[in-house]
Amino acid sequence: MRSTTHPDQAPFPPTPIIPVTLYTRQGCHLCEQALALLHRLALEMRLHIQEVDIDANPLLFNRYWDRIPVVQINSETLELPWLSEKSLRETLERERSHNL
Repeated sequence: MRSTTHPDQAPFPPTPIIPVTLYTRQGCHLCEQALALLHRLALEMRLHIQEVDIDANPLLFNRYWDRIPVVQINSETLELPWLSEKSLRETLERERSHNL
């Protein structure tokens, strides 16, 4: 697919990249599902997904060990049972519109 712009029109600026942090740990099947969901959403939105293994950091482990998977999008935190495709999509849309 090619993108073209009329000579008298400036191209639209690219949509901003949304940083997303997924707090996870090895062997967490719910974390794997959350990552797969984020990858699906990344096909529609420009996401920069950073996985953080909480086992590598005692402070993060103490904070999240019983709550993972946890998704951080700027100041918003999503975790079970509120971590769903709908809640992620709504949060990402809010973040994207806030940054336009």
